[in-house]
Amino acid sequence: MLYLIGVLLIIIALSLAIMAPRNLWDTWIGTAGLIVLFIAVSRNPFFAHYRVVDVLFQLIDLLVQYVAPLFALIVGVFMIVYAITLYRSEANRLQLTIGLGIAVLLVAVGLFIYYLAFFGNYVEQLKWLRIPDYLVVYYFLLLINFLINTVRLSLLEDESRQNYVIVLGGKIYPNGTPSDLVSNRLDTALSYLNRQRYLYQHTPTVIVSGADTIKGVDITEAEVMAYYLMERGIPRDKLILEERAQNTHDNFIYTKEILKSRHVNLETVHAIYVTNAFHLYRSEIYSNMEGLYQFSGLGAPSTLRQWLENGFREFVALIFMHRKFHFFMSLILLGLRYFSYRWI
Repeated sequence: MLYLIGVLLIIIALSLAIMAPRNLWDTWIGTAGLIVLFIAVSRNPFFAHYRVVDVLFQLIDLLVQYVAPLFALIVGVFMIVYAITLYRSEANRLQLTIGLGIAVLLVAVGLFIYYLAFFGNYVEQLKWLRIPDYLVVYYFLLLINFLINTVRLSLLEDESRQNYVIVLGGKIYPNGTPSDLVSNRLDTALSYLNRQRYLYQHTPTVIVSGADTIKGVDITEAEVMAYYLMERGIPRDKLILEERAQNTHDNFIYTKEILKSRHVNLETVHAIYVTNAFHLYRSEIYSNMEGLYQFSGLGAPSTLRQWLENGFREFVALIFMHRKFHFFMSLILLGLRYFSYRWI
């Protein structure tokens, strides 16, 4: 029965990936299918005779013991820093405290597992000391899901005719120039506009979205981006400035308001939003939250250093987006692991 469920889940995931390549569910369904198959194989004595299966299980055990805890430690530290930063700007202290609680839990679990791995010779006698395993694997799977979806979304560039190109705002310098990441977004948008002109003899309207996010500097991200584009040949009448967005979700909320004021039926509007590749997954979630399912993302290239510095921050931000859910999942997984050892 477990084999049937696992195979069925994998088939559903593959079907979703083919029919709706930009959906954000097929990787989770496929992962669930693989986990079910893994459990089925682990319970079947027939496979115990195969060396390949035995080696695979040993590798997974090593991953859980040595690699995943390091990941938990890094995520936990980043989440603590992120929570402290948000405490200065967000009013919902309860939600932030929940996120901080997850961070502290991950750091504690990572340290605990390493202590057991290097100093806990008594683990085999007290198997309950392996209770955090499920929790570490859960957050490791979250990272895998983030990476897979980020890569996939970055490959799914929509080259069809667009009505709008939306450039999401980002950090600007006090002297009124865009940061390297924002410059990459703008250059990517310019390249895309050139392709639209070549393919369809048509220039989409560009919406630049971003508020005045630097204290003491009376200039918005949208103004900086508009000036950058005009310097490179984009006419002013092809630019719309959205100057209220303070974050990624705001980018889509206020852009949607602009589009609704210009179009009776949003479903007929074709638009592509431009951001950095590591930011595509979270942007796609916010786009879907606003019902803009027909919008697609275009990822600007980033250096390896930019990916490492900002990609992990993106992953932490994703956890914070659904921190209540992840907090309760953490408690459930700890409880399941505890009771599984009690029953054994």
